[in-house]
Amino acid sequence: TFVRHITRIHKGDLKSFLRWIRKTIFYPHFKNLEVQSLKANYLSAYKNADKIVLLSRRLTDGFKAFGGINDNKKFNYIPNALTLNEFARSQDLDSKKKKVLIVARLDEASKRISLALEIWRRIKLDSRSRDWTLDIVGHGIDEAMYKRMVKNKTIPNVNFLGRKDPMEDYRDASIFMMTSCKESWGLTLTEAQQMGAVPVAFNTYETLTEILTNGEDSLVIPPNDLDQYAEAVLSLMNDDTQRHRFAVNGQNNCRRFASENIANMWWKLLNS
Repeated sequence: TFVRHITRIHKGDLKSFLRWIRKTIFYPHFKNLEVQSLKANYLSAYKNADKIVLLSRRLTDGFKAFGGINDNKKFNYIPNALTLNEFARSQDLDSKKKKVLIVARLDEASKRISLALEIWRRIKLDSRSRDWTLDIVGHGIDEAMYKRMVKNKTIPNVNFLGRKDPMEDYRDASIFMMTSCKESWGLTLTEAQQMGAVPVAFNTYETLTEILTNGEDSLVIPPNDLDQYAEAVLSLMNDDTQRHRFAVNGQNNCRRFASENIANMWWKLLNS
């Protein structure tokens, strides 16, 4: 009866259920096998490829260490191109609203939106944040948890907008928040810059400072310093001149990732 009950819960036959139990019990062993297999694939790819293309030179050491690679001969570096087909106009920058924006998959393991909500809670305790709102575009497995957090902690002025085209939100937003613990590149940062929303982000992955320049087009915060992050957002909220300067600088700086520039890098590599 117990087995029938459990298998009914898992909606599978006994054989599938026992296979699931086996994998659960021996998870550390299977995980180690998977990691070793992936390491072997990295090394094999390096040995058999003419070139290995990484998004940034800063990713080289990690790739080499994981794959057990001892030289740099095959590495090339080509970043991601800009993803939007337009830039905000100068008049758009002057008509920005008192909105802070997050565009992300609602997945706590990598995006850590709970930190963003806690930072926002602290921001809203300060009178300097009056009239500002936080809009969150995206969906994912932890959406319900985030909504409970907002309700249980009574965090004001948070709007969950769900899965949608974020273009209008980028156009309206003055500030963009990122709290990810890891990203390969962070395309939403350049999307925000294209549309004149000033990024604030934790310095938690290798390529972040290749995209953002702290104090010039953004504010980059030491990992997990929630108080400094909150103060950085508050400072932008209350300094229109700095916010506008960062927005203009961000638009100029991210143009180096324009499609034609990245395409030329690929043509140069393919013709070498």
